[in-house]
Amino acid sequence: MPDTGVEDLLRELAPQVLGAVVRRYGHFDLAEDATQEALLAAATQWPAEGRPDNPRAWLITVASRRLTDLL
Repeated sequence: MPDTGVEDLLRELAPQVLGAVVRRYGHFDLAEDATQEALLAAATQWPAEGRPDNPRAWLITVASRRLTDLL
C-alpha cells in the first residue's frame, strides 16, 4: 500500500498528467484509462523502488506508452 506522500503526490499530478496526455493524443476516454494505469503502476512501484527524479514526466511517459498500447 502506498505511503501518504505518494498518494498525495499522485492526487496532485493526476489531472496534470491526464491533461498532457489528452493534449498530445486526444482520445479522452483512452487517455483517462492510460493515466489510471500509470497512477496504479506508480502506486505499486514507487514505494518499493523510490520516486523518480521527475514524477510528472515519469507518469506522462508511462501513460503515453499505455495509450499507445490501447490504440
